[in-house]
Amino acid sequence: MASRVLIIAFHFPPAMGYSGTQRALKFARYLPEHNWQPAVLTVHPRAYERSGGDQLSELPDEMPIVRAFGLDAMRHLSLKGRYFRFTAMPDRWTSWWWGAVPAGLKLIKQFKPDLIWATYPIATSHRIAHTLSGLTGLPWVADFRDGQWTETFPSDPVLRKEFVGLEAKHVASASRVVVTTDGIRQMYQQRYPSLEPQRFEVIANGYDEENFSQLQTQVVPPKERPLHLVHSGIVYPGEEERDPITLMQVLATLRDAGEIGPESLKITFRGCGMEAYVREQIAQYQLQSMVSVAPTMPYAEALQEMASVDGLLLLQGAHFSHLIPAKLFEYLRMGKPLLALADPAGNAACLMRAAGLSSITPQHDLDQIASVLKQFMADLRKGSWPKPDPTVVRRYERSSLTGDLAKLLEQVKAEG
Repeated sequence: MASRVLIIAFHFPPAMGYSGTQRALKFARYLPEHNWQPAVLTVHPRAYERSGGDQLSELPDEMPIVRAFGLDAMRHLSLKGRYFRFTAMPDRWTSWWWGAVPAGLKLIKQFKPDLIWATYPIATSHRIAHTLSGLTGLPWVADFRDGQWTETFPSDPVLRKEFVGLEAKHVASASRVVVTTDGIRQMYQQRYPSLEPQRFEVIANGYDEENFSQLQTQVVPPKERPLHLVHSGIVYPGEEERDPITLMQVLATLRDAGEIGPESLKITFRGCGMEAYVREQIAQYQLQSMVSVAPTMPYAEALQEMASVDGLLLLQGAHFSHLIPAKLFEYLRMGKPLLALADPAGNAACLMRAAGLSSITPQHDLDQIASVLKQFMADLRKGSWPKPDPTVVRRYERSSLTGDLAKLLEQVKAEG
């Protein structure tokens, strides 16, 4: 008889443009292959800023999916763009707690799960799991796709205090804490020295092989058109963030020197989440003919775009050095040329080097960015870029990673 797990995830289809959607979705999809039957507690789609696509078709119709009441304080509870702080603590979707707790209790009564797995971001997801665990006695697993706070995040001292307190409470009450990189695990083990180190486990993000089977891939770029690079996903302004400003500066310098131009290079920022900011940078450096901003698209279409362009771009500031962006695993599986502006000592750069890739440059070294970019473009034209080691890439296939999660759930279930 299969065991049962209640998955609590804010980001779940039809949410579009959030990497966390794939983590929760794929675990729900592949857990039945490992003798675990999931039910899902998520939020009503009105809470999402972006929704679409058909990824729910990946799940069986009989899988219970409950969508509880929840509002976005910024979009639903604001007046002229302003809203009360208490409606957005610890996040803009705190109202989801009020809908999810009674819905979760009803679902637990009907579904009878053995335990709960909840994923952060967002923080309200862990609040719901903590509450349901306390009310029912079910053990729960806290999944942290990102660390909840650092020395500089959140910058708001009131919110930071809230995050510090919530994280400590949730880490202490969860039977296991799952993180996505060894860097986050080390950070948490140091942050909570009174807890046994084995409470913290790493289950990385990854890719689903089935999503890549029908993609049409471009191999060698034609010489008569500009190379096309894509950055897929969120950017963040800030010196140590995922900020494209230094790339813009390098592009402008190389253009002014006559070394590149719109006839040789085009870059698209797809679903960057900070469209106005990126457009300001494009305008400031007069790069409209080379750099563009494009909206979020359904997941399958985003993958096809990655497969169709000439190269992929990764931004990862030092503030995120302990993280590996979820898109990197899709980039690696794609096997396309990959240029990373990232902390060379960070977890993302370490994974790239382990896979045999070397086009990595610090995000703020303008001279090195220029040098690496020119070499990268030359390699693309010649078709001589290094391919990622498939034995490394295969470690991050979703069905295999779900097997790791199933083993962890079995341990928690056995411990009661």
